[in-house]
Formats: sequence, structure tokens, C-alpha cells
Amino acid sequence: MANLFTYGTLMDEKFMFELTGRHFEFSNGIIYGFKKFSFKMAFYPAAIPFENASVEGKVYFNLDLDDFMKLDKYEGECYDRVKTFCQLNGGDRKVEAFVYVFKEEFYHLLVK
Repeated sequence: MANLFTYGTLMDEKFMFELTGRHFEFSNGIIYGFKKFSFKMAFYPAAIPFENASVEGKVYFNLDLDDFMKLDKYEGECYDRVKTFCQLNGGDRKVEAFVYVFKEEFYHLLVK
């Protein structure tokens, strides 16, 4: 079981249920060392490594391999799932979580 930090469409619990068929416990959180950008021709956000930046979002807890396989398919070829640490609710508690990070080879598709 693992956690997932989300910062875009996956923050919607109903949409997560549609994709995975499961409900998850969650908390608001923030990741550091990343910045969120938009696609040039779409509404979807993309997080990339970026110094002195942070992204606010939602952390879902206790996803299993089947959940991640479904989400990997949804996110597609432009994203990699990587591990990071997430600070919960602006407090002192940190948890390890996966996050979908935009691949460098596709940066030309982003508005910067």
C-alpha cells in the first residue's frame, strides 16, 4: 500500500472513484521542489521539478498496485510516477507519497 499526492483532476474524489472503483481516506498537503504548469492546448496541470517552489494538493492514502495501474494508464505517456515527501495540512507531519510528474521530453507542451 502507498500514498498518492494529487494536484489536478485526480483531486476530485468522485473522479478517483470512477477511475479506481474505490474510496480513499485523504488529507490536504503540499510538496516542495515542484511547480505546477498548464498545457498549451488543454486544461490539465503538470508538475515538474523546480527549485524554491511548491504545489498544494490532496494526498490519498493506502492505494494498492491495481489502483496505481489504473491511474498510470489514465495519466499516460507524458507522466512518470515518482516518490516524494508530502507535508500534511501545513503541519509538521510528512508522509511518503507518489506523485505524477511531467516528463522532461514533453516540456515543450507546457505554458511557462
